[in-house]
Amino acid sequence: MYRCTDTRRSRAWLATTALVLMLALQACAPGPARRAPSVASTTPSAPINDDARAQYAAALSLIDNGQAEDAKAALHALVAQHPRLSGAWTNLGILQARADDTPAALISFTQACQSNPENLIAWNWRASLLRQQRRYLEAEQAYLAALRIDEADASSHRNLALLYDLNLGRTQDALDHYRRYQQLSDNPLIVQAWIHRLEDQLQSTQTRVAEQSTP
Repeated sequence: MYRCTDTRRSRAWLATTALVLMLALQACAPGPARRAPSVASTTPSAPINDDARAQYAAALSLIDNGQAEDAKAALHALVAQHPRLSGAWTNLGILQARADDTPAALISFTQACQSNPENLIAWNWRASLLRQQRRYLEAEQAYLAALRIDEADASSHRNLALLYDLNLGRTQDALDHYRRYQQLSDNPLIVQAWIHRLEDQLQSTQTRVAEQSTP
């Protein structure tokens, strides 16, 4: 009996800890930004001439040097001349998102995804911003698009699981993606607490249904 009680207390503590960690995660920047602090690796994703390539490299250098406003101006000029440069749109969107200019960032990420439907970073950022705006079903579709590009992308599974868990109330779907994230992540301990919490929820629901159906 004591062992059962201790287990319940342990699971309850894990659930509380998991919730605190998830809320902290919610307050952070979108997931892709945490995974890739530097955006200099984002490629143009379209053929460009030498002059445009030099402009793009200069804009990335401004980003790396912390000159965000100058970088935004350079990227604005670049996409005005070359609107199919998915990487330039992506970097511009990241700078706009970090400046809390969500409407402009969403436009940039949408352009990035249209220019290159295989742009995983842009899809994840777009989904994160849509979720911030409570456009949950659109966010879901953007995360699913990211997973179609790379099913083994751990952050996409985590972000989609959080959306299902905290915003859409789809417990089983959230559990499935937390488990997949656990398989892919280098830090499975936190995810295990999330999984325990949802497993307890599902078990409680199943118990209530069984009790209600008993004559």
